Amino acid sequence: MPAILRRRKLISIKPERKNAVTYRKEEVQAEVMTPPPAADQQKIPGSTVVCPACKREVNKAEVEKNKYVCYECGSYFRVRTKNRIRMVADAGTFEPWFEYLESENPLDFPEYEEKLEQLRGKLKEQGCTAQLVGKLDNLAWLLNLRAMDIECTPYAMAYCYVTPNRAVLFIDQARVTPEAKAELEANGVTLADYDSILDGMAAETEPQTVLAESATVNYAVYQVLENNPALTVKDAADPLLAMKGVKNEVELAHLRESHLRDAVAMVRFQIELENRLASGEQLTELTVDEILHKYRSADDKFLVESFGTIAAYGGNAAMMHYHATPEDHAVLQRKGFLLVDSGATYLDGTTDITRTYPLGELTEDERLFYTWTLQCHIDIAKAVWLDYCDCHMLDTIAREPLWRHLINYRCGTGHSVSFVGNVHEGPHALNGRNTTLMRPGMIVTDEPGVYEAGEVGIRIENEIECYHKADNQYGTFLAFRPLTFVPIATSPIVPGVLDKEQIAWLNDYHRKVFEQLAPRLTEDERAWLAEKCAAIGC
Repeated sequence: MPAILRRRKLISIKPERKNAVTYRKEEVQAEVMTPPPAADQQKIPGSTVVCPACKREVNKAEVEKNKYVCYECGSYFRVRTKNRIRMVADAGTFEPWFEYLESENPLDFPEYEEKLEQLRGKLKEQGCTAQLVGKLDNLAWLLNLRAMDIECTPYAMAYCYVTPNRAVLFIDQARVTPEAKAELEANGVTLADYDSILDGMAAETEPQTVLAESATVNYAVYQVLENNPALTVKDAADPLLAMKGVKNEVELAHLRESHLRDAVAMVRFQIELENRLASGEQLTELTVDEILHKYRSADDKFLVESFGTIAAYGGNAAMMHYHATPEDHAVLQRKGFLLVDSGATYLDGTTDITRTYPLGELTEDERLFYTWTLQCHIDIAKAVWLDYCDCHMLDTIAREPLWRHLINYRCGTGHSVSFVGNVHEGPHALNGRNTTLMRPGMIVTDEPGVYEAGEVGIRIENEIECYHKADNQYGTFLAFRPLTFVPIATSPIVPGVLDKEQIAWLNDYHRKVFEQLAPRLTEDERAWLAEKCAAIGC
């Protein structure tokens, strides 16, 4: 993404289906509710707001903390101030519980026409004059558009057709608020009904060479494009993927902040987990998800979990994408490892983190597997490389400590993460196939692991940021620095296995964890964190 030119804001539209709303709030209702009794009303003198349901300016009456009711139409709603990012949602007739999110300091984004002009320039380089954007994350980035049409993923079901002089967004127009529509139209984007995409593209008469990536465009839409004699279809990689893969400085600043708040939630989760286990309470893998949600959702900028939490005890963790259910889950015991892979999407960033927690006595194999995994994690985190090295080359750096013991993990080392979006995106990823060149501003996860079927699963994951380290007579050198600042368990480490550089990296990382998180914690929490971040010498 290029440098910021002017202030813009992120627009959100209302969800299409009630079951697509993944805020997990117990307050969601199926129909408009009757205002509470007068005795329960707490008037806020001199405070008014325009009700998004009936569009009237009314006095706010607080029902509970941050919840209000409009006495003109009887709808409940919430008004909350969000720093630096503005998202607007309207209840309409199908979802009376809604959020109206305001901010005096909108997040800086390039305006839509700026991104559209960048895209048009890229299309020209590829010999195209138009594009049918069918990949939802690319469309969301292009138009600064967010919704909740997909579980754990804040995107809208839509298409966008871009030509040299116009852009058409195919979307359910009934869901788009007047503000969102005005914002889009002011930046050169007209709206059409989502269901009109086939007829609309069939009716195009202006000759264009249309880029349509067959892997990401609906087959029926692709066929219509091919059958329209006015359009010449070019099946090529969507340039938007590479454009959004490099985060700008504003996005990076907000990602760093969101990761620190998420880290505080992770610290409080671990403290509660340890205390409840120490008290003898019986906890399960499902309990882990409940505790995590409690602390993350308490954040004022929390939107939704970025994916379903993977809380896997013992041998369950050997299944990389294991998911506990009420019908099938494990009880935590005071031995072995608990693997927790989780994340959240906030108004200022998306997170993904894995920690493997020792719950008690460990076998020698478990300790060795953990130590070797940590070596892998550290080696890629502290890597320095010349900028001609691609992702599959870097992937080998992470695997080498395990390869020494003739062990490998049958998955990638890491994946890219969106800005307020899907937890997996491209174009880059650390695996044996990806040949993308890492560039400053790219975010990727560092998550090597050991998975022994039926026995144990271990993974340690941070998000890391690629940055420019130095230029000299040998070329341009790049490196990684952490976005995630959460303590890594040191008690399972086998003495004498980590080398001096790996120990130095781990101690320096924990020093930074304490420096970053301590001001955000209570005195008791700081004391706990100091113990977890204590330097090791072996």
